[in-house]
Amino acid sequence: MFHFCITNTLSLIKNQYKNKFTCRDYHISYDDHVWLYESTKYFTLFCGVLWEGTIEEVIEQSVIPNGQFYSVSIDKHTGDIIGSTDFLEDFSVYYYQKNNALVLTTDIINIRSTINRGWVQRYRLSNICDSYFSPVPKYNPIVNTRKTILDNVFRVGAAIYFKFTTDTYEFTPYLNSTYFTDCFESKYSFDDLCSISGSIIKDNIKKVAEKYDKLVVMSGSGVDSMQIVSNLCCMPYEFDVVSYKGDWWINEIVPKYLDNQKIHRLSRDDYLNLSKKAAKYWVAPWRAYDYSAEVNIYRESIDEDAVVLNGTYGDEVYWHEPWQALAMCIFYRNYSFEETVEFLAGKYLGNNRLISEILYNEVKECNSFQNAIIKRLYYRPSYLKGLKVVANRLVLSPFIDLRLKTLLNRCDRDAQERSCFDVEVQKKLITPSLLEYVNPIKAGTEEGSDEYWVSDEHPNINMLKYFIRNYNV
Repeated sequence: MFHFCITNTLSLIKNQYKNKFTCRDYHISYDDHVWLYESTKYFTLFCGVLWEGTIEEVIEQSVIPNGQFYSVSIDKHTGDIIGSTDFLEDFSVYYYQKNNALVLTTDIINIRSTINRGWVQRYRLSNICDSYFSPVPKYNPIVNTRKTILDNVFRVGAAIYFKFTTDTYEFTPYLNSTYFTDCFESKYSFDDLCSISGSIIKDNIKKVAEKYDKLVVMSGSGVDSMQIVSNLCCMPYEFDVVSYKGDWWINEIVPKYLDNQKIHRLSRDDYLNLSKKAAKYWVAPWRAYDYSAEVNIYRESIDEDAVVLNGTYGDEVYWHEPWQALAMCIFYRNYSFEETVEFLAGKYLGNNRLISEILYNEVKECNSFQNAIIKRLYYRPSYLKGLKVVANRLVLSPFIDLRLKTLLNRCDRDAQERSCFDVEVQKKLITPSLLEYVNPIKAGTEEGSDEYWVSDEHPNINMLKYFIRNYNV
């Protein structure tokens, strides 16, 4: 519901989208959640949301845009195409350019090409990433690439202003890597962190609720999605909540806490069946087998016109992940692995299945707290980029905000630890009537996705097979 395609060679694509027009030598088509803006100079396609700035400023490439979006403009007079991607590449823009033929699209399965077997092999070895970020030389991983699973098809990447003609392209990063690597300073306290982050997230939720009429929150009982629900309950907007749970789960409890909440209850057999059922929906080379059940719910239980709010990236901006917790225990507290496990017991990060000695040693090898945070978070994409394509729904998160991306870097140790270990910041920002339903420990859907490994040794490879099969149809 959010795709676009611009091409001067229709034989290079499989389909056009619902809304169509031509400009110069280009055929342009787009879905209903894409907005068309026309000025004296440009036709512009925009999808998503800007937390800061205006669409006009993005078109003029005069600001550092902050939001979850893509913007593509075609010059009515020259045929030149300009545009931009968001800072996480949460909407991937792909391009094919060869022999004066050009395709630009968000929908990789719609481009006619051939499967890149070298990419497939790297995928099987896990040495592949579905994002591209401007590299930090000291930290640049080998998986940071613009190449894709299709021959001669590449991704624009994150935080890019771009320009295409039929035979040339220019990429200009609007963010230097130093925006993240050089901002470690003890500037904000715990109270500052609560105030700043709470205000940003509240405003972001309000922007989405005001822009889209049909709003759904995908929420279990995790602290991030509950923070979204808590904010919406204090706003004058209608919304529904969709949840799901395995009937054998122990670590993640998903209670009914609102009248407008629908809970999908799944058995072990349901989980395994939904994984196979999701095969027909796998229209992106996305290695996320653990979202099979969720994809089916999006496709079959959420209206295709709805916009979904999701708590994705709360882990990364509030640092309540095992990696960050281990970094603090190692470099702030000088704890051994055994001391770390004992210290985290009873806290939100105290789920033992997420903490291992192997992970502890990997963090320790970073040699400093700052190095550990950069290694983990600078190249960290959002899983929504794949989910929204496979689920075919517009999914947004108020946590994917450039201001939040570096906020914990700028906080003092007390604020960092209290945000990470026991999510004290978010507990302070959630209304008491909902706080009692927040899961006491960090738990995703691992208890469900573990079933895939029991029944299948390589569930991620299956996802790749599903995409290739769907691509070749």
